[in-house]
Amino acid sequence: MARWKPRADVPIGAKEQVGRRLFDEPMLIGAADQPRYDGLDLRNFQETRDNEYSLDRLGKTGIDSAVVRYLKPRAIENGKSFQKPKGFNGWITVKAEALTTPPNGKPIQLVASPITGSGLQENDFHAHALRPADQEDLMFALYLRHRFSGGKIEKNDAAAPAVSTSFFRRWVAGLISFLR
Repeated sequence: MARWKPRADVPIGAKEQVGRRLFDEPMLIGAADQPRYDGLDLRNFQETRDNEYSLDRLGKTGIDSAVVRYLKPRAIENGKSFQKPKGFNGWITVKAEALTTPPNGKPIQLVASPITGSGLQENDFHAHALRPADQEDLMFALYLRHRFSGGKIEKNDAAAPAVSTSFFRRWVAGLISFLR
């Protein structure tokens, strides 16, 4: 079956699945008996560059596995581009209507914005959630996380937690050498 190809000149449909990429984030180390936080990490919803919050269009009416296969290497490569590389864990997904016509709260404007390029820099399925000019970035990140909280997680089965693990090991080794 051919992969779904969204058109950039057509608005994002209400039934389309959109997803926000989830990356490994360093966790604080506390008491050994402290329960691990399993919620959605706010850092995955923050955007420091501008008012456009990146999303991926994952399917016309449901998750399209061909689209996921296309996007996964791009997301893994994107994780390597951070100042401290992060492992890609998957997406949190919702139908676009959960963002554009929420039962309560303000609607979020979604804009199709395919990225042209070559190789893994290209992304035909890229979109943006636009933060209103009158809203602070932290508040919008909280609201975006809230809107996605009812969604489903599309896991990256080939997630490489070694990125954050190796960072932690280097950090501990540095701390030990500092204490000596």
